[in-house]
Amino acid sequence: MNHFAFIVHVLKKIYLFKLKAYLLTCYVYILGSRKKGKLRTYVGWTKDLTKRLKEHNAGVGARSTRGRIWFILYAERYFTHSDALKREWQLKKDQKFRKRIKYLL
Repeated sequence: MNHFAFIVHVLKKIYLFKLKAYLLTCYVYILGSRKKGKLRTYVGWTKDLTKRLKEHNAGVGARSTRGRIWFILYAERYFTHSDALKREWQLKKDQKFRKRIKYLL
């Protein structure tokens, strides 16, 4: 393999790695909402953060998010679905963290 072919081979590998990472990206997020002075948070996961926020604000999806205007307070990116689900579970249980994040509203 000549030098040029080797460089092309390496670039293809890098491109495919980045493409896979993009396609497999999952987000864990915390949404916040204020209604009649009451603060509320919601934790979830998605592959498309912008689309999911629009769905929540349109009343599609989780019943507990309907009828409110939501904002993204916090988000983390994961490359595997299982890691995202583990972190979602942790954040749902971590009331102290959610309470601190809530006051960003």
